[in-house]
Parts: sequence; C-alpha cells; structure tokens
Amino acid sequence: MDDRLKGKTALVTGAGSSAPGIGNGRAAAILLARSGAKVLVVDQNPAAAQETLDMIAAEKGSGAVGAPIDVTKPEDCRVAVKQAVNLLGGRLDILVNNVGVSARIRTSVVDLPPEEWMRVFTVNVQSMMLMCKYAVPEMKKSGGGSIINISSFGGMYPSAGNNAYATSKGAIIAFTRSLAVDHGADSIRANCILPGMVATPMGLANKHNTPETDAERNKRQTAERERRLKGTLLGIEGTGWDIGNAVRFLASEEARYITGIDILIDGGAALR
Repeated sequence: MDDRLKGKTALVTGAGSSAPGIGNGRAAAILLARSGAKVLVVDQNPAAAQETLDMIAAEKGSGAVGAPIDVTKPEDCRVAVKQAVNLLGGRLDILVNNVGVSARIRTSVVDLPPEEWMRVFTVNVQSMMLMCKYAVPEMKKSGGGSIINISSFGGMYPSAGNNAYATSKGAIIAFTRSLAVDHGADSIRANCILPGMVATPMGLANKHNTPETDAERNKRQTAERERRLKGTLLGIEGTGWDIGNAVRFLASEEARYITGIDILIDGGAALR
C-alpha cells in the first residue's frame, strides 16, 4: 500500500475479467486502489466487477464501487462518469479505457463482414470516445486529470487476418494523441499503453469457442504460453500486473510531464 494517488478518483472500464484470473483492467483497478485512489469498477458483467471489488476489499484498498455499464451506449457512459463523481468524492482524476474485443473470425478484409468490422470499432474505439466525452468536462472541473487508453501491440504490428482489431487499436493511438493535443491546456494528460502477448484470461481464451475439456484447455494454454515466451527478448511471461503498473505510473504525479505517448509493453517482442 502507498498513498501516491490518495485523494484521487479513478474510473476503470473493463475492470472485471472474462474468466478467472487477472486481466489488464482488473490489475489496473486493484493497483490504483492499492495506491490510495477511490475506484469506480466498470464492467458489463456484474459478477466479474464484483470479483474485482472483492479483491480490492480483501487488501483493504481505498473506496471502490462497481457499475454494470455497456460502454458502447452513450447514456451508460454518461451515467458511469456521474457515478464516479457522485459516489467517490465529487471529482474525476483518472480514466482508464480498457474495454476491447477481437473480431469473431480471422480473415482478410475481403471476407470480413462489414457488421463485424463495425462491432469491433464500436467496442474498441467509439467506447473510448464516449467515455472521454463525459469524463473530460469533469476533469476540467477538478483542475486536470490523466486518461490512459489501452491499445495493443497489434495496433503497430498486425498479425495476419486480424485487420479489424489491428486497425481499431491503431486508431486508439491516434485518438490518444489527439486528446493530448486538445486538452493539454486543461492540464489533462492522455497516454496509451500497448500490451504485447501478456498472459491474461482474454489473451489465453479459446478464440474459436470450440468445446474442450479441462485437460485440453490446459494443454492449449501451456503451448500458447510457451510460444509467447519464445517471441520475447526477455524470456519471461508478461501479465496483467505489468500493464496495471504502467497504468498506475501514468496516473500518478510521477508522470506529470508525460502526455501523448504510447508505451509498448511486450518483453521486447517487437525487436524479434
């Protein structure tokens, strides 16, 4: 526990987890609370949000509440920001936009249904725009703030057949820089984190949704983790905690002179 974020209020989207374990959003929420921030835990899945809240409470972290919010809906985003302000101290200092999805099929743009392209962009990009639309005015009232958007290694280094995801994650980088330009004079910093192939529940999920036994899932995940290790320079596995630690740094006064950047957290995979 430390107090580097004491007196700050944070809103973290996608702060639950798609499966048991520590995803990027859950790690960010826990670490922000661990450093003294009051946190609004936002997730479309109330049970997943509650699990994160329970983890924070188990550490006797700073005040945290949960909200079942669909970040693709403007009214839900407005309500989430209002809840953060009204329930956690009358201000909003930190926004972590973490929600993201992949396309349901891997294919070239030739065979990608337009509605699937739009689904990915609605969740990955429009949700961030909506959250910022309502968060920025509250941050201005508080004298400034820090926005941290979660993009992806894939936004700079696309993999085959993943064009919708890669393009949406690239758009997040541009969106973050635009936020930094538009709101630097308001003392609002905007930065972007690009996780590599970290071992999170979403990253290790069965992307084809094919039925599998526990033994088959363990075998698949073990093979995937070994493949990822070989793709790094450090030869170690990244986790949601690595992303959460970067979020906490960018949210703090230690990063007071940092805005408009993107941080690649990939164990050196981009240099392989």
